[in-house]
Amino acid sequence: MAIPARCQPIADQLQNDKDLLADLQTELSGETSARDKLRTLRLIRSVRSNVLTLQKALNNCINPPPQLPDLIPVAVMPNRRTDGVHPAVVVFNNGLGPATGPFKITFGTEYVSSYHQDPPLYADVVFDINVPASQNFPPGVNTSVDTNVAFPF
Repeated sequence: MAIPARCQPIADQLQNDKDLLADLQTELSGETSARDKLRTLRLIRSVRSNVLTLQKALNNCINPPPQLPDLIPVAVMPNRRTDGVHPAVVVFNNGLGPATGPFKITFGTEYVSSYHQDPPLYADVVFDINVPASQNFPPGVNTSVDTNVAFPF
């Protein structure tokens, strides 16, 4: 397997640590005193830990994990139409990767439905917003998502 140039320093250090580990294991088999064996075993344990860490780093360098989106609702914009108010939700992508539909966003809010009593009457609205496949949420950008749900004002 070819190693990308950006990963080569990690691969070189990994190979050096593997070589050192092999040398230490050979040295351990030739040790005669318990004190020397214990010292060599401690070194082997330390180098093995480094080898595992470097192997994970190399794997992540060669095959980096996907950069994920992190969608955060930041605002609701009322779009007034003849059949009521259709809210649009503004979503900020705080992640490193883009998000592309189709998926659902569950929207919930509470609003005053009547001021004709004291205290006012509140109503809850919860519905799913179907994000179409054509909708894209780039990282670091606010994106508006329109709904087809009318608030009954």
